[in-house]
Parts: sequence; C-alpha cells; structure tokens
Amino acid sequence: MTDERFEIFFTRLMKYEGGLSDDNDDSGGLTKYGISQKAYPDINIKLLTIERAKAIYWIDYYQPLSIPSIVDDRIAWQIFDFGVNAGVRTSAKMIQRIVGANTDGEIGNYYSNQLI
Repeated sequence: MTDERFEIFFTRLMKYEGGLSDDNDDSGGLTKYGISQKAYPDINIKLLTIERAKAIYWIDYYQPLSIPSIVDDRIAWQIFDFGVNAGVRTSAKMIQRIVGANTDGEIGNYYSNQLI
C-alpha cells in the first residue's frame, strides 16, 4: 500500500534513477531503477521490475524515514531523496542532528512497530 505523495516522489525519483546501469564509477555496481546489486545482493537486478523497485523504495526508504508523518512536501522530498542516495540511517541521523534530537538513526517508531 502506498500513498499519493509516495507515487509523486517515486515518479520524480525514476527521472534520475530509472534504467539499467553498470557504471564502473558507481560503487553499487549493477543498478536498475536506483536499486544496486551491492545493496540488494539477493535480487537479480537485471530482472528487477519497476513494481518490485517501487515496493523496495516504499518498504526500505519511505516508511523507515517516516515520510508520511512529515507535513511539508518539500522537506519530505529532500529527506526521502537524501535517504535513497546516502542511506536511511545516514539521512535519519543528519535530520536528527539538525533538529537537535538523539542521533540513533531511527525516525519515529517505525522499527519498533515492526517487531510487534
């Protein structure tokens, strides 16, 4: 399940991350839709569908960064985009430093809810 904002963000992200790439200068190696073989070694990147990529972004980036709880679309986009490019924990810690919160790399209670 996704929300309207995620659909907009995902479409925007695909303008930059779409397609298959195997750039020697990219430390992620083989990449499709911005999903790298290095980050997802158990996925056959060449066969990755856009639907599966979308699910990965929803589950592994959008939700853990608590994007649905961020009111301002511009801020939400920046956090999501930074999370995709720098990693969720790095993005979360940066945001936490900016707002003066404990820098545990977890925004909200997403991870604790996953254990319930």
